[in-house]
Amino acid sequence: MISLHLGSGASAAAIQNGKSIDTTMGLTPLEGLPGATRSGSIDPSLVFHYTSDASSLARSSTKELHISVAEDILNKQAGWYSMVGTTDFGKVVQGMHDGDEKMVLVFDLFVDRVVGYIGNYFVKLGGKVDALTFSGGIGERSEDLRKAVIDKVACLGFKLNDILGGANSNRAVTKLGPNVLLIKTNEEVCPMIWLHVRVNRGLINVSSLSLRWHGSVHKINASGNEGDNCTIRFGLYLFLILFLYIVPPFRFACKLGVRAIVLLTELLKAPPPSYVTLKYGSYTRHSNWTHMG
Repeated sequence: MISLHLGSGASAAAIQNGKSIDTTMGLTPLEGLPGATRSGSIDPSLVFHYTSDASSLARSSTKELHISVAEDILNKQAGWYSMVGTTDFGKVVQGMHDGDEKMVLVFDLFVDRVVGYIGNYFVKLGGKVDALTFSGGIGERSEDLRKAVIDKVACLGFKLNDILGGANSNRAVTKLGPNVLLIKTNEEVCPMIWLHVRVNRGLINVSSLSLRWHGSVHKINASGNEGDNCTIRFGLYLFLILFLYIVPPFRFACKLGVRAIVLLTELLKAPPPSYVTLKYGSYTRHSNWTHMG
């Protein structure tokens, strides 16, 4: 199978017997297909023609994370955004229909890169490809892109149905042709599926495993069952707070703490005094606040 995940970030993969044997991505997703702001594979020397400060730190760098100007350019200032000033591929398609030459160039460039990897992977799989799949925001929504790609690779045996009914349905998998599939993407589910598969196959030898994902804690035991502990923890915290407030001694302490916080806040907001009185034994001195220190 050849999988095409096409969106603002795009990639392709060759899958044989359920295992990915090649992907367009390298050390980072920057390699391979171009994206909305990513360059994709380019001549490495191109960046030095674009800037003479490639190794300098970019403005987006932090004390903990050092980002070079080259990385910033290739990841955030390249792609079709650098060519037409938009990251919205829908506007690219609309501009192409309106005859905008730059939009046509971006569309054709993207199709050419996708088709090139399809041919590459078709050969690597020995011509034994059961399906070509489209997913991702562009792969799912752009019928123009899917048709342009399939027209280019028709010589490899891929084709679309004459009537593309159901292409915009809510089904997880839609058959667009004898060997062309449209797959709805749910990227948040992918890590959980990966963990379930590895746990059930015994590839992760642990009695229990916790995963924090988008603020929620998922619990996976050795049998692959998952339970969300967030609701239980929230209930316990709420019960503890109510208990402390209901019991008289704790309620008094809570009120006292709130009053102390309010008083401290008002003191911090209050302006400084105009003078201060210093006393040491029988000695007393009034000093102007602005002249002290």
